[in-house]
Amino acid sequence: MPTYMGTVWWAAALGDLPSEPAPAAPTMTFEDRWFGRPEGKDLPWPESWRDALLDRGILRERLAKAGLPIPRWTRARSFEEASRWAVASQRFPLAIKSAINGSEGQGVYRLEGFRELSGFFERIKAQAPTADVILEDWVAAKAVVEVTMVPGRPPLVAQKGLARSLQAGTAWRMFPISLPAREAEAIRHLQETLRLAEAGPFPLLRLTIALTGQDCFLLAISGAVNRPEYHAGWCEAVGLAPLLGPGQPSAASPPASTPRFARLQFLGRPARLPPFPPQAPATKEFEVKRYFAAGHRAMALLTGNDPTELARQAVLLARLLEESTAA
Repeated sequence: MPTYMGTVWWAAALGDLPSEPAPAAPTMTFEDRWFGRPEGKDLPWPESWRDALLDRGILRERLAKAGLPIPRWTRARSFEEASRWAVASQRFPLAIKSAINGSEGQGVYRLEGFRELSGFFERIKAQAPTADVILEDWVAAKAVVEVTMVPGRPPLVAQKGLARSLQAGTAWRMFPISLPAREAEAIRHLQETLRLAEAGPFPLLRLTIALTGQDCFLLAISGAVNRPEYHAGWCEAVGLAPLLGPGQPSAASPPASTPRFARLQFLGRPARLPPFPPQAPATKEFEVKRYFAAGHRAMALLTGNDPTELARQAVLLARLLEESTAA
C-alpha cells in the first residue's frame, strides 16, 4: 500500500488510503507542491524536472529553449511590474497565476481587464506571499486535454472542461478519448522534444495541453495522483483498468462492454446554501456510476456512448440535486 502525501477534498471517496505511513511503501502525492517541501525530497520524481514542475515560469523557459510554442508571458515580482506589462500589452484576456505550480488549477485566473489586476494579484499573494506572479496570453484553445503516462500502462487521454468563472476551475473531464492524427502527432513531438521518456522512473506524469488547431501548448506538467479516475473503484465503474492501485498499477483488462466515454462532473454551491446530499438522487433516466459529496462540493461519474447526452445528464443531475436539497 503506498503512502500518500497531501490531500484533496475527495480523498475519502477512494476508501482505501492508508491512515498511517508505511515506511517501506512507495510514496505518491495528491499535491504538486509537496515536491518542493523537505518532506517531499524522496518522492519519485526526477531531479532534472523537479524545478519545472514546481515553477510555472521555469517550465515556460524550458519549453522556449526547446523551440516549443509558448504564450507571450512575463514573470512579475511586484504589482508594479505586473501593471507595466499589462498596460504595455493592452491585450485581454490574460491568464494570471502563481508561479508556484498547484494542483487542479490552484491560483489560476482569467483576467478580463486591467481593473481586475489588483484583486487577482492580491489573491495570489495571499495564497503564496513569496511566490512570483505569471502573466501570459490566454490560450484560446479548441480543446484542453490531459495526457497521463504511467510506466507499464497505455496513456490515458482525457478532455478537460473549464468552469465558466474567473477562476480556471475544472468543471468536468471526459475520458478515455482518442485524439485526431494531427493532434496526436503534435503531442508525440512535444514529448520527444522534451525527452520525457528519458526523465527517469516516476509513478505518474500528467501533461495538460491546449490544442488551438494550429499549435500545441503545454500548459502544465504534474506528478500528482489527484484524479479519481486513476484509482481503483472509479475507473472500474467505467470498465477501465486502474492506472494506480495498491502498490502497483493493476494489470486487469477492461470488459468487452466498455462504454466509449465517461464524464466526471464536478459540482459546487455557495456556502449560504445547504451542503450536497450524501447520496445521488434516484432517477430512471440514467445511472450515476459513482457519486461523492463533501459539504458544498461533489462529483459524479456518468458513462455512455454520446458526449452530448452525458452533458445533458450532468445538467439534469445538477437540477435533481438542487431539488433534493430543497425538499
